Amino acid sequence: MPKGAIADDSVLARVAAHLKARRGVHVSGEELARALGLSRNAVWRHVASLRRLGYDVRSSPRLGHRLLAAPDRPLPWEVAEGLATCRLGRPLRYLEVAGSTQDTARRWAEAGAPEGATVVAEEQRLGRGRRGQAFLAPRGGLWFSLVLRPQRPPSQALLLSLMATVAVSRAIAATTGLACVLSWPKDVLLGGRKVAGVLVEVEAEPDWVRHAVLGIGVNVNLAQASLPPALAPSVTSLRQELGRPVPLVPLLRRLLQELDGLYDLYLREGPAPLVDAWRQAPSILGRRVEVDDGDTGAAGEAVDLGPDGSLLVQASDGRLLRFISGHVRPAPLPADTSTNGG
Repeated sequence: MPKGAIADDSVLARVAAHLKARRGVHVSGEELARALGLSRNAVWRHVASLRRLGYDVRSSPRLGHRLLAAPDRPLPWEVAEGLATCRLGRPLRYLEVAGSTQDTARRWAEAGAPEGATVVAEEQRLGRGRRGQAFLAPRGGLWFSLVLRPQRPPSQALLLSLMATVAVSRAIAATTGLACVLSWPKDVLLGGRKVAGVLVEVEAEPDWVRHAVLGIGVNVNLAQASLPPALAPSVTSLRQELGRPVPLVPLLRRLLQELDGLYDLYLREGPAPLVDAWRQAPSILGRRVEVDDGDTGAAGEAVDLGPDGSLLVQASDGRLLRFISGHVRPAPLPADTSTNGG
C-alpha cells in the first residue's frame, strides 16, 4: 500500500466506525480499547489522527470520546456509509496527496486488486489526461481511479469512457440539479466548459482486457482563482456554476452507484445499453464539431454513435466519417444554454 494511504480495513477506520455509530455520545477509552483489541494509548493516538483529518471529537479523561461532526473528505469509511454498489468502490484506499491515482490503481491491479478496487485522492501532483498531457488536479476536486476486469475485447475500451461520462452526468444532475452535456468520448461540459473528464488505460491480451483502470476527475469546488489563466475560459466547476460549495462525499457515493449500475448492465447485455444511454443524454449530437484524431481530423455535424461507441460525423462534403478516438471541439450553441436543459 502506498505510503500515507488509508485503507477501508485499517484500525483507524474501525475507530471511526465505532465513534460514528455512537455519534454525540461519549464512548469510554476502555470500551473502545476492548471492542477493538487495542491499548488505551493506541485509542488516544487514533482519536488524535481523526482530529487531524478534521473530525470534531471531544475527549474527557472521565467520560471518554464524543464525535460531534465529521469532515467532508472522501475517506474510506465515509464513502462506504450507505454506499449501494455491487462491485465498485470496495475496497477503497484514500490518499491526501497522490502522484497519480491512475498509477496507484494500476500498481494495485498488477498486484491482484479485485474488480471495483478504488483509489481516491484529494490532490494529484502528476495527474495526466488526453495523450499524456498534464492534468490539473488541485484540492477541491474529486479525483479517483477504479480497477475493472471486464473480460471483454480491448476494442471495447471506448465504451468504458462513454459509461463513465454518462455516470458523471447523472450523478451531477442528482446531487446538484445541473444538466451537463456529454462531449465524445471523455468530457462532460457545463455552459460549454469542461467540468469533468475521464481516462481509460487498458492492460490487455490480443483478445481480452486483463484489467482496465478508469480514472475520473470532477471539478467540484475549484475556485476560478485556482485555475491557470489559460484554462479559465474553457474550464468550470460545480461551485462556480451553483455559486456554493458542493459536498464531495455524497457526490462520489452517487457517482460510484451510477457507474456500478451501468457497468453491471454492460457485463450482462453488452455494448448496446451503454451506447443508448449516451445517445439519450444531452450531448454534442446534432451540433457542428471539429475532431482531432491525431491524423487528418475533420469538421462537420456529429450525427450519431456507431454500435461500438464510435462517433459518426457528417462532413461538409457529404461523407460520413467514423472516429474511434480523438478530441472533439463542439461549436458553441447560440447564447450557449447547454448547462440547463441540454
